[in-house]
Amino acid sequence: MVLSSIAALALSAFASLAQAKPLEAVASFTVIADMVSTVGGDRVHVKSLIGP
Repeated sequence: MVLSSIAALALSAFASLAQAKPLEAVASFTVIADMVSTVGGDRVHVKSLIGP
């Protein structure tokens, strides 16, 4: 019973993460912005202060 309650709570936490807005990130250079974008994927929106 306790294990099923823990599993239900864990699944509901992952469902809310999937619906969350992407994180906003600002990088100083495009190289760093590319790394952040690659690591974050769809979960992050990256802007670079200095263009290519």
